[in-house]
Amino acid sequence: MYASDNDDLLPIANRWVDSLGIYKKQGISMRCPEVRSRNRNDYGYAFNIALSGKSRSKSDSNAALVFDSTILAKNASSGLDSLPKPGRHTKRGGAYDNVLQIDGSVHSEMK
Repeated sequence: MYASDNDDLLPIANRWVDSLGIYKKQGISMRCPEVRSRNRNDYGYAFNIALSGKSRSKSDSNAALVFDSTILAKNASSGLDSLPKPGRHTKRGGAYDNVLQIDGSVHSEMK
């Protein structure tokens, strides 16, 4: 929705949480529940810095847009090198991180 309202451009990385705030439903947090349960001031997601301000339609639709990150600050941005290792979430004995892609799909990176 942000890109549709902003000439097909993705948010600027160092302001992405603030820029997307108007699109979230009341009560929905832009914070990873795993991180927030430990410290209410932490966020736990990062925006792919390589996509900062880029055209959505000219970017790879499979590119990682927002993902679990070891950088816990609001408006964090980095490359995928900040994915937690091992993954932050666990399921059936495996650890994984969540990655939101430009096309809106979410997948899990198993560690």
